[in-house]
Amino acid sequence: MFNNNQRLILILSGSFLSQIVQVGVFPLFLAQKLHVAGVSLSIIGWLLAVQWIVVLVIAPLVPALSRMMGLANLNKVSGFLTLAGLLCLVTPNLPFAILASGFVGAGLILRWVACDTLVVKLSRPANVGRLIGVHETLMGFGIAVGPLLFTVYLLDEIFYAAIFITILSILAFLLNFQHFKHTEDRKNIALLKSDYPIIKIAFLIALVGGFIETASVALFPFYFAIDGFSIKQSAWFISAFGLGGTLLQLPLGFLVDKVGYRHAQLLACLLGLAGVLGLYYSPSSFVVIYGILFMFGGAVGAFNTLAVIQAGSQINENRSASAMAFIAMCYTTGSIFGPIVTANILNHLPNDILLLIYFLIITVISIIIGKELLKA
Repeated sequence: MFNNNQRLILILSGSFLSQIVQVGVFPLFLAQKLHVAGVSLSIIGWLLAVQWIVVLVIAPLVPALSRMMGLANLNKVSGFLTLAGLLCLVTPNLPFAILASGFVGAGLILRWVACDTLVVKLSRPANVGRLIGVHETLMGFGIAVGPLLFTVYLLDEIFYAAIFITILSILAFLLNFQHFKHTEDRKNIALLKSDYPIIKIAFLIALVGGFIETASVALFPFYFAIDGFSIKQSAWFISAFGLGGTLLQLPLGFLVDKVGYRHAQLLACLLGLAGVLGLYYSPSSFVVIYGILFMFGGAVGAFNTLAVIQAGSQINENRSASAMAFIAMCYTTGSIFGPIVTANILNHLPNDILLLIYFLIITVISIIIGKELLKA
């Protein structure tokens, strides 16, 4: 019914709308809802991690599910799971919060792998970097748009907005009628192990990206509250973080097509280090912090983009779903520990320790990438 370009538009639209809710709204909404209910910050960190634990558990199953159901159908299931997760929050108690995180996490990983794989499969080799850049730009924009809702609406109003956006994403996925099964056999899946040394840095930067991005989006409001900023100001900061991840992804895709992903990876790490140092030394100025977080968000958002581009460039197309699933697992592992570690740091230690951890992690990755460049 649709040609490849029209399918890409539907996939990108549905993925963008899903990202607004699954990553941009849900973690922050859940954290604020539980905080208002008197739940401690440490417990909130663990509850936020449930979403990513579910992602990690389900990720290895996604290639098999894609063969059974088709990639387009995975996206439809993703939308309904997310809707179910939101409805669980009608009664905001701990059991339903755990259930909500589980449903949204399952929807997130199905949509994530299915959409990344479809973008790679529907792209020509000459423009795969740019189209992945477009997708990741929309993902970053989703993270930016979600927190902006908290600057305008009350929590209850945000809940209904999230329901509406999720329904729109489901409609976009339902319009993509093509079954689009993913054809990979057991032999090809097994070969991915031999590919690991080739794309090990993709896995590492996805891990770091998950740790920093998830912790920052969910818990930066509490970090900046210690410095005297309001929840609305913190929401603007998180939006800047997401907006940087949005606006810098598309030029990054063009840069990769010109100079290669390895140089782009190193550049992203250096920008990330500059962002951490800027946050540490900056005055308590809204405008200055907003600008620093814009740059820092662009650097951190680039980590997952560059992991996907590297895997899409170096892994055989028939194993692309498995490669994307492994990258998702690495990002998710970081996302599990990010909120837990961050919440406990903010609860028990000076908040600047968080920046020190970010700095050390990115420094290690920079050294590894630099060694790979020297070998090349």
